[in-house]
Amino acid sequence: MRIPRGIARWQVHASPGRVDLLIAGGLLLWGLPDVPWWWEHPGHRDTVAAILGALALTLAMSVPFCWRRRFPFPVLAAAAAVLLVRGVLHHDLVSAFAAVLIAAYGVGSYGQDSRRYARGLGGAALGGAVVMVLTSHGQRLDGAQLALLGAAFVLGDAASARRAESAAAVEAAHQAERTRIARE
Repeated sequence: MRIPRGIARWQVHASPGRVDLLIAGGLLLWGLPDVPWWWEHPGHRDTVAAILGALALTLAMSVPFCWRRRFPFPVLAAAAAVLLVRGVLHHDLVSAFAAVLIAAYGVGSYGQDSRRYARGLGGAALGGAVVMVLTSHGQRLDGAQLALLGAAFVLGDAASARRAESAAAVEAAHQAERTRIARE
């Protein structure tokens, strides 16, 4: 099968390291508006210590994604810690939750050992979402965060399984070709 030239060029530029750097940069840019910069209008700006603290949280949330393929659990732990701290401080949680979702996908997607945990964590999160919806008296969005988290774990696991299947199919095709050449 021939890959179209535009896609082949994209694959060269989308090396895993570059994709991880792009994700880290995207999360950093997404988190920067959460920092209460001193030039913002009164009521939104804060002290230098608060600005530095919010900036440190944004960096702690985004920079570890440069290593998400090698260390998926520590990246998830860093993103979850930032989400927890932001929740305690009553800061905006959207960018930190997005980081947790991307890290959860990484846990499911990278590494054979972590796939087993991702299935369990994804199932638990999806089960928790169902329980929350059933006990929320009609508030169906109450379980949305857990459902998204469970979906991220499960989708990461599915992506990893798909990559393994593709690699096995390629290896089987190579072996069949070697066998055919050996017979000739």
